[in-house]
Amino acid sequence: EVLVGMVKMERFFLCLGYRPGPVTDELEEDKHISGFSTESPTEDVGTMAVPELIHSAEVYQLYRGACGKEGDLIAERCRLWVDFPNLRIAIAEYDQPASPRNCISLLDISWCHCEDAAEPDAEEPVYRLDVYSLPSGTCGQQRPAPGQTPRIRVSGSSSSLRDFGLALQKLLKSRDEEGRGRLYFIQKRLFQYLWRSVQLSVSEDRLVEAQAVLAFNLNPKDGIAYVKRKLHKSTEDEIGEWLSQVCTEKGGLDPTMLGDYFSRRDTLPIFWSFVRRIE
Repeated sequence: EVLVGMVKMERFFLCLGYRPGPVTDELEEDKHISGFSTESPTEDVGTMAVPELIHSAEVYQLYRGACGKEGDLIAERCRLWVDFPNLRIAIAEYDQPASPRNCISLLDISWCHCEDAAEPDAEEPVYRLDVYSLPSGTCGQQRPAPGQTPRIRVSGSSSSLRDFGLALQKLLKSRDEEGRGRLYFIQKRLFQYLWRSVQLSVSEDRLVEAQAVLAFNLNPKDGIAYVKRKLHKSTEDEIGEWLSQVCTEKGGLDPTMLGDYFSRRDTLPIFWSFVRRIE
């Protein structure tokens, strides 16, 4: 019966598009992430923790990106965004993918500067964002040398460009002061940040539920305790029902953490309650 239930769960997650990969591949991705390697990746991954210097709304701002014009070379609109799965900042013409030469590793960014570049008599504000980088292996932020050319320069009148620059500065500060492990944490838990950011614009009850999902994805045992305390789900059947509703209707639960939770013998009644409701 347990095997039948696990097969049903596997089919359910496959329907959601979840494709589990070998553990060895994931560990290799931690060591080499899209075009750069770190000198001590094991240390960085081992110190993953929740960043305190940047919040979910700012991570969402970086993920969504901002629009403007790249330098003075092209007239078309361009888009600038942070590609968190590959830990890099990217720029491309609007609605076009970025080429590798137009991307900078978040570990290689040395400075980010955003300023008001409008003329004194301008009718609307103009913001300019400059991003500098140093060769791989150079750590921390450093002010650019006189005459140094930024790797990325974007200007525009939208306040979203200014907000993007401020959020990027916070991300770099978190990288340098809290450790690179915070970047890896955001990379691995990106969907939680995006989902929670959306939930911040809704009711208090939905916000509490969003926090319960985030707590579960970080530590299932603590998450269930939060559900019992805040959402008043006291019985095993109610907990199984809540887990199934989040998975099938609302989204946000990490399938890997859910599988780890159900692998424990003491969660079998909750598991059956969950399976009955996803059929």
